[in-house]
Amino acid sequence: MHQDNISEVYHIIPKTPKDYADGMIRSIQEPEEWSKELKDQCPQIEGELSTVQGRLDKNTRKIGLNYPISKFKVDKPSLLFNPYSIQSLMFSDHCPLLPEIFVWLIDQTKWNIILTGQKTFNHSYLGEQPFPLKITDEDEVDNFQNLVGETESMVDVFHIASQCEGIITTSNCLSLWSIMTNKPALVVMNKHLSNPGDRKAFNFHRNWIEHEPNTLVDYNCTPNEFMETFKKWEKTL
Repeated sequence: MHQDNISEVYHIIPKTPKDYADGMIRSIQEPEEWSKELKDQCPQIEGELSTVQGRLDKNTRKIGLNYPISKFKVDKPSLLFNPYSIQSLMFSDHCPLLPEIFVWLIDQTKWNIILTGQKTFNHSYLGEQPFPLKITDEDEVDNFQNLVGETESMVDVFHIASQCEGIITTSNCLSLWSIMTNKPALVVMNKHLSNPGDRKAFNFHRNWIEHEPNTLVDYNCTPNEFMETFKKWEKTL
């Protein structure tokens, strides 16, 4: 994926999950000091590292994205359903209604539902975890496409999402991408973003995604609350 304002990317691999979480928080609280430490670890980087530094104006949300060629083609009106993201959270931190939402979308809506995710997750705390949804047999329904385990990276997921009318996802990178690309998204938040409290990292993420064209759904929503929110959101597609 190409962004005109970035020429090179360097990856620094945290030694522990705590290092990763601390780095995320410090990049928001102490961006200048954090950037200096990163440059000390990567002396080949010249110039300033780009940090958000808490800016939430529209300019920071609009980034031109160009996608490489992808093998995935969407040939009928569809919604992308990407329910889980456990790079830094556990399954238990996601909305408990997600399995019920999945069944309802297939059984009770007019849309072709494209499901994406990993067949197994190698979680830093829990080890290898299987994809938690019970997958419907594609042969039994004509409005469901199972792509779990088929996408090589989020670039493929973004490419699929760009061809769909809308996205239903958790509060992950798709909920950021949707704003950058103006793609309508129904974001079923994890419990930390539903109630961020005084935690700066979660508040920053919540503030970033609480923006058009996203519609946020609370972690503790009831089935009726989700269905009513979906029906209102669907009218905007």
